Amino acid sequence: LYNGYPYVDSHFDAQPARRGFGDAIRSFNQWVHDHPHLEQVVIPVRDGMSIVRRREINFEGFRAAMLHKYPAGIDSSEIPGVASVAPKTSSDGANMQSYVGRFDGSNASHASPAMAAAAKNSANPADIDPSALPTSTKWSVLSSRVEGLVAELSQVVGRQDAYCVSQSDAEGPAMRAVREKMLTTDWAGEWQQQRTMFSYGEEMSTDPLEAMLLKELVFMAMPRRVLEVGMFVGYGAVAMLEGSPEAQVTSLEIDPYLKDWLVSCLGDMPEISKRHDIVVGPALDTLPALTGEFDLVFIDANKAEYRQYVEIILERKLLSASGVIVCDNVLYNGYPYVDSHFDAQPARRGFGDAIRSFNQWVHDHPHLEQVVIPVRDGMSIVRRREINFEGFRAAMLHKYPAGIDSSEIPGVASVAPKTSSDGANMQSYVGRFDGSNASHASPAMAAAAKN
Repeated sequence: LYNGYPYVDSHFDAQPARRGFGDAIRSFNQWVHDHPHLEQVVIPVRDGMSIVRRREINFEGFRAAMLHKYPAGIDSSEIPGVASVAPKTSSDGANMQSYVGRFDGSNASHASPAMAAAAKNSANPADIDPSALPTSTKWSVLSSRVEGLVAELSQVVGRQDAYCVSQSDAEGPAMRAVREKMLTTDWAGEWQQQRTMFSYGEEMSTDPLEAMLLKELVFMAMPRRVLEVGMFVGYGAVAMLEGSPEAQVTSLEIDPYLKDWLVSCLGDMPEISKRHDIVVGPALDTLPALTGEFDLVFIDANKAEYRQYVEIILERKLLSASGVIVCDNVLYNGYPYVDSHFDAQPARRGFGDAIRSFNQWVHDHPHLEQVVIPVRDGMSIVRRREINFEGFRAAMLHKYPAGIDSSEIPGVASVAPKTSSDGANMQSYVGRFDGSNASHASPAMAAAAKN
């Protein structure tokens, strides 16, 4: 995303010398997007990251590569390094800029607020010295400066998600079918007719950018069994099913209406639906009934119950040695780190506080580590801190045994829905928070709808 230059008009260039590199990055992003044999997901983490892979999956070749990584008897200390290469001058092609080092300008004492927070070991923006914050001043008259900053903010922030989605092309046919049906479903009418358990809206679905990231995470990890806690329309579940041709996904969903909704949507896609089991009922009731290990867990259900979900998963040993947990909505509309004075929807505050408490609990947990990623409403990747290499290798070899028949992967029996008892100070799931709703849940969803 190179400081916003690939998608921000040159009128707002604070350092015009960067424009050539920004244009080169924009051209590169578009080239990958248009490449017939590549797919990418652009992630708005700091200055932007992209994950690029081949579009076609040769599963036998993939499995062979994974087995090559984890052969029997390997000693991790024997993994070779890469020999150093002496620097040499590179010949630049036509219309190509040479590397010029740092772009000096208005520099703070730290490169970014995040770097300042890390140096001071504080995650609270209020604790950051203002001198650590970068500035961007182009005007000498205060009113013009304010107008310029607002316009620049609108450009840099408002267009970021739409640009990331426009350059990410990992949405497959099953994902598209679910999204398009979701956009044409009259959720308000279904709620008024009391067909659904809660009031729903498209903003409650896994966001397109998050779903495409999930798909690539599944492709990289190639899990045999995936657990999803909270399904809604199944956009995230289908993304994970598309990510691996042999992954078996089990989704826990409280509303039986949504199970029937997704089954009818995937009726013409048996290669996807046959690998998907939907367990209906409150997650705190259905989760303890599961058996076996899962290589990846995606949590996107009642925000007040996240900690309990993880505790059950760890206590019942549902996470494999190589497994990771991905949690959605860990920034929850800003509520975990924004003062309640700014609450636009005070009814959300309890869930925001629960998410803040959950994030802190994971952070302080002696056996877990996490990375919080500012993608849409926030995602975190959680895994065990200690790595048992022998157990890890055994788990990987279990994923890729010789001669496996994917039809032999067992499903998980459905559990009848029943009422869940909420603990003290815990909020029940209440469905959609109505407020200032646009025709689309987000700029990213609007961009995806317009392709």
